[in-house]
Amino acid sequence: MRSGFSLLEMLVVLFMIGVLSVIAFPRANHFFYRAKAKEVQSRVFEAIEVAQTEVRFSHQPVILCRTNDLHTCVKDGISGFLVVRQGVMNIVRAVLPINLSGATLFWRSFPYYREDLLFSLEGNDNGTFWYCVPGEKLPVWVIAINKLGRAHVLTHEEGLDSLKCPGKTEPRL
Repeated sequence: MRSGFSLLEMLVVLFMIGVLSVIAFPRANHFFYRAKAKEVQSRVFEAIEVAQTEVRFSHQPVILCRTNDLHTCVKDGISGFLVVRQGVMNIVRAVLPINLSGATLFWRSFPYYREDLLFSLEGNDNGTFWYCVPGEKLPVWVIAINKLGRAHVLTHEEGLDSLKCPGKTEPRL
């Protein structure tokens, strides 16, 4: 009697492993994006908190802007946030890198002509951030900032459905 596996048995096992991995991979990828969403959400809240704290301590206006190179504010960037104190010289007060890992973070400020969010003792800009993962039509989460500077996560009941994730777009922050 010989011990071991025949070639046919090995092929059957490899085929079953292949079928199971094809079924399981999309679900595992979905869980990866959901876990990453929580990390990005906490980074957005951290950036807002840093900007608000800087305003309280410096008593000067501060902007929160997106960055591509972690040095200058840009219209489209994916590598982080800058907290910049405005004044005679714009001074970068904090750099907060962010890693989206294939997902997309959208940003809209009000008034719409601004590419950043202004925080000051007199009042703040309204703003909205929403996080989209590939293959989803609705955002995973939405963070809204009101004129008082309060940031909160919107649910589907609070209007999350009004923001859509665009189809194939370039990742931007």
